[in-house]
Amino acid sequence: MKTPLDKDLNEAYKAFNQDHDHLRQMLMASLPSRSKVRKQTSGIVHIRAFVGDTDMTRKITKLAVAAVIIIVVLISISQFGGSFDGASQVFASMLEEMQKIPWVHAVMEVDQSNAPIESWVSFNPSIMILKGLDGTVMYVNFSQEVRHVYSRDSNRITVSTVPDTFSHMGPKTAFEMIGFMIDTLETSGARITREKSVLDGIQVEIIHAVSDVQDVIMIRDIERNLPISAEYKALDNTPDRISGRMRFYYPEKGPSDIYAVGVPKDADIFDTRPEGSLKDLTKNIQDRFDQSFGDYIAVVLESSASREDPTDPSHPNMVLVMRRLGQLWRLDRYMAVDTSLHKDDKRKSLYEGIKDIWANPTIAKILELEDKKALIGQVLFDGKYSISCTQIRGKVHKSEWRGDASRLSTEVLPAIVWTNPFMLTMGNANEEKVIESMPVDPNHSQLIGLRVRTVAKDKNKDSGQDNQPREGTDDYWFDPARDYILVEHSSRRDVGQKGGFPFSRSVVTAVAQTSDCRWYPKIIRTEYIRLSRSGEKTRRVREKRILLDTRPTFEQGIFDESSLLE
Repeated sequence: MKTPLDKDLNEAYKAFNQDHDHLRQMLMASLPSRSKVRKQTSGIVHIRAFVGDTDMTRKITKLAVAAVIIIVVLISISQFGGSFDGASQVFASMLEEMQKIPWVHAVMEVDQSNAPIESWVSFNPSIMILKGLDGTVMYVNFSQEVRHVYSRDSNRITVSTVPDTFSHMGPKTAFEMIGFMIDTLETSGARITREKSVLDGIQVEIIHAVSDVQDVIMIRDIERNLPISAEYKALDNTPDRISGRMRFYYPEKGPSDIYAVGVPKDADIFDTRPEGSLKDLTKNIQDRFDQSFGDYIAVVLESSASREDPTDPSHPNMVLVMRRLGQLWRLDRYMAVDTSLHKDDKRKSLYEGIKDIWANPTIAKILELEDKKALIGQVLFDGKYSISCTQIRGKVHKSEWRGDASRLSTEVLPAIVWTNPFMLTMGNANEEKVIESMPVDPNHSQLIGLRVRTVAKDKNKDSGQDNQPREGTDDYWFDPARDYILVEHSSRRDVGQKGGFPFSRSVVTAVAQTSDCRWYPKIIRTEYIRLSRSGEKTRRVREKRILLDTRPTFEQGIFDESSLLE
């Protein structure tokens, strides 16, 4: 049985499908076990965050540690751990030299594929380009905050905004990558040798690392102190095992635009970037999302209705506790539902301790009731890595990812208060999203709105949960007089004949202010209308109440990984 947090961790890679329930859009999904995540997926996660769940991404994922951006093979060497007998210092100096090069061009040939993968990276200005196996091309200019993605199937270039803050979601520069690698040198395991030789008249060093499951050879130009090539071979018997070779080139100039890497000039252009007043609105909201509330402790109480009265959301369901201190961030999700109603449910819940204060709680009271046994899941950002712990049937599943996962979630406090404009237009291989201004509406006096339309690229394909098409609209209304907080969100879905939730509406019914006069929603009431296959409508209501302390005191060690579930 999947928990709400577990569902979130498994849905985020599906183009951040919008569903209001329980952290469904955290960008930490589908990662391997913790022992592999730090060592294998950093560059891959970074690419997923911008490409979506495309065929190219899935194929790249199968390459695992082989290659994604430029020196992922170097990262794969770190997978072996152990002492490099000075090699780590060599890598560090080599990668610093790579940073001084205007462009790094990498070509990866995979034995299981007839086509190569190519990538280009410039560190200043910050540009990343990826040409995939299926003809998809991604050109991201972080310095200009713009992304171009070409699909060969549709012969279309989709243009969208990429805030520069998202360029830090995973190692972007070579220096960050070597830091990522050195972090894993604590453990032992690999047999590593270093040998000097001559290749095509060039003095080189051959670094060879072998473990029980993989074999990596990297060749370094000693004089230039730059990698020339790398070769990777998987030695295990897994179905997705791969082998391949990567060659590095260092041109003075890189591709000036997406056409310079083979995209046809006659490709259609689909520009999703907002303009004019809509651009100003989204920037206003994005700035507030990025600034957040500084240091805080926030408690979100999620209430649900009963089966007997689906319109009365007064029953405890979930408790979220969020903490932020500078760059550090933590979320704990607890079960608060009455499990006594289900005799076979052995899971621990906060219900008995919280039921009597549910109507009028305080942050202090909630913190006193925190109980690891009632935890469904946790996410911690320690300044470098996001660490996820999910508890399912008494077992803890742990994974780790480079970057601050709270910046790519719709259920953290800033996203609840303002939403995240960058996430609104992130589609996937099967759908496109268009953002539009809302006309003046007498029913939303003094508010300013925007609409996001979702359109299926291929009408013959289904996507989304239970293969339901995601076509529909989302309307967002913000209050400029109250710091642009999101006061209403209506979502309409075309569910065809398959049933589902064709409509939901979240409305802020009460607001509050922090000690420094920052507005935030105090109560959010959400109504869901479900349409059955027979056309019958059912209605249910949920509620979120937010308690916020922007002058918090944190207990010692609360942001340490050792404080999480084991």
